Amino acid sequence: MKYGAALASALALAVRLATVVWACDRFPPAGDGTYYHVLATRMAEGHGYTWLWPDGAVTYAAHYPVGYPALLALGYVVFGARPVVAMVINALLGAAMTFAVYRLVDTGAPAPGSRNGALDSRSGAPGSRSGAPGSRSGALDSRSGAPGSPIGALDSRSGAPGSPIGAPGSRSGARESRSGAPDSPIGAPGSRSGAPDLRIAAPDLRIAAPDLRIAVPDSRIAAPGSRIAALGSRIAALGSRIAALGSRIAALGSRIGALGLRVRAPWIVPLGAALVVGLHPALVPYTAAVMTEGVTAAFLVFAAAIAAPARSVVRTRSLALRLGAAGIVMGLATLVRPQSLVLAPVLGGLALGPGFSVRARAFAAAFVCASTVLVCAPWTVRNCLHMQRCALVSVNAGWNLFIGEETKSGAWEEIRFPDACSTVWDEAQKDVCLERVARRNIRGAPVGWLARMPKKLAVTFDYFGAAPWYLHVSNSQAFPERAKVVLGAIETVVSRLLLIAALVALAARQGARRAMRVALGVAGIALALSPSGWPAYLVLALLAAERALEHDAADRFLLGWTAAVIAATAATHAVFFGAGRYGLVVVPFVSALACGVLGSGTGAGKASREGETAGHLEIL
Repeated sequence: MKYGAALASALALAVRLATVVWACDRFPPAGDGTYYHVLATRMAEGHGYTWLWPDGAVTYAAHYPVGYPALLALGYVVFGARPVVAMVINALLGAAMTFAVYRLVDTGAPAPGSRNGALDSRSGAPGSRSGAPGSRSGALDSRSGAPGSPIGALDSRSGAPGSPIGAPGSRSGARESRSGAPDSPIGAPGSRSGAPDLRIAAPDLRIAAPDLRIAVPDSRIAAPGSRIAALGSRIAALGSRIAALGSRIAALGSRIGALGLRVRAPWIVPLGAALVVGLHPALVPYTAAVMTEGVTAAFLVFAAAIAAPARSVVRTRSLALRLGAAGIVMGLATLVRPQSLVLAPVLGGLALGPGFSVRARAFAAAFVCASTVLVCAPWTVRNCLHMQRCALVSVNAGWNLFIGEETKSGAWEEIRFPDACSTVWDEAQKDVCLERVARRNIRGAPVGWLARMPKKLAVTFDYFGAAPWYLHVSNSQAFPERAKVVLGAIETVVSRLLLIAALVALAARQGARRAMRVALGVAGIALALSPSGWPAYLVLALLAAERALEHDAADRFLLGWTAAVIAATAATHAVFFGAGRYGLVVVPFVSALACGVLGSGTGAGKASREGETAGHLEIL
């Protein structure tokens, strides 16, 4: 669709501006948003990044990262220091993120006929390696009727009955079209209307658990070994049925994947991803929050959308410009959320197409990282001069480490200042003192600190709840507890469904180690359906990273970047402390992968050009 990105971003902007209209007079800044608003106001008034204390003293500040207050200050200078201005800025960034998601997915989605899981049409999908029946892509076979994929291909009339995934000719009773060609569950060409049937017959994913009870025989001479054997056979039956579930999940992903290809609409996946991000119930209400997480997510998407097309760039200068621009955006993300810095080298390494050496990727990673640091360098110099500590962005790592060492719930908790730091008043030196105490405590009881990590990850990924929490804290009368629970439930259900869809999309792909991917996908889906679903995000990161290592994956960049964002978020908050709002940065990328269940070939031409870059660029 020519204007798909513009339409999706316009819709995202409309719902966000509607949120602003509803929230602007109801919800004042709350939580950390109070400090962001005050600091931005002082910057807009010309006082710099300083704090006015109750006794009239003014000191330089660096506890909170400067990026978001500085961004708000630009709007405050023009339109006045009012929270509604911050909300509008959030809305504009959210709409721009929606546009960038479309471009990112359109650049890196699997091409039709590739080994990434799309099913071939009879005419042979563009980009297929051979288009021959029975190819390794797992595509639907041509009129010769040879079965292609070992699980999910549709047999011809001679197909063997009893396929575990419901192939034609099996007991599931798939129908044949009037032309005599095998009728795919999504409507093979040759049907009476001549148009593809978009209905998807989802396989039955239910597993009837075998009865593991062992009946005690009446005879006292029954051998105990027979009972053990009976139990073993029943356990084996359960394992077989679990394996069958994995096959059915893979089949479901393949069948859904055929939908986009059958309707010949390469824009379905990027448009779907953009709409999901633009309307996501965890992101839209958070527009009203004067907080940083939505802005950080937007900058990470911007950087990825800029860097992804570099994989098909054939000129060194153009590649350098793209990498430099991506590094600048990552610098802005780091000023808003300092831990974003660890993702900068990953972005550079992923931006190069296939055929580049490890040395070239290391150079690109260093180049992006250097660009990121250069954006932060002026602020680092300011900290050296005024904070007596050359912190890259902020001086709160010691605070956060101490809170993470002290917390019992895994989330932020009120702390009791250690005696060694109670009389340290300088902001930077207090942070150094708390870090020193936290490190000493961790060294003294490392097992306890490690044991708290699952709780930290649980509060980060199980339930985001950032918007319900903020709105309730800001004005509990306008947004009471019941509204908080309802909105939290809606966003949790949507987030878990998207997580499951992303797991299905990756587990169902063709290629090496497919059995392992299916097993991991089944495990991830089971975890996502449980109350504590945070390990499912780690499974998704593992699946995405594994698939990104495949040289024939056209969407290697999106897969690798998603894995990196999830892994970096998990590692950061396992070390420090967690909160649902910190997990919001993974939402756009999980949503993009979730829309991959449509499997439509997008960006085929762009993906096919990746191979042309190998040998044409001489960086080193």
